[in-house]
Amino acid sequence: MISEKVTVITEAGLHFRPASRLSEEAIKYDCSVQFKFGDSVGSLKSFLGILAAGIRQNTEIEIICEGVDEEAALHNIVQLIKDGLK
Repeated sequence: MISEKVTVITEAGLHFRPASRLSEEAIKYDCSVQFKFGDSVGSLKSFLGILAAGIRQNTEIEIICEGVDEEAALHNIVQLIKDGLK
């Protein structure tokens, strides 16, 4: 299991389009891909779970990956968030 903290920089946080982009990327990996926001933990493979978390701009979240391709998943997902989910 590996993890990294990253700050969400998208202007409106993880609203519909960024949440969709993030879940689409997470689904590409065989490993478990989760996010920790405050006291809650959710799956980044769940579009609705990301939306329900209500993550806003300038919020720090932790990405947690566990499984066969965890390193690639963590690197690519963190980079996607740092790039503003474009």
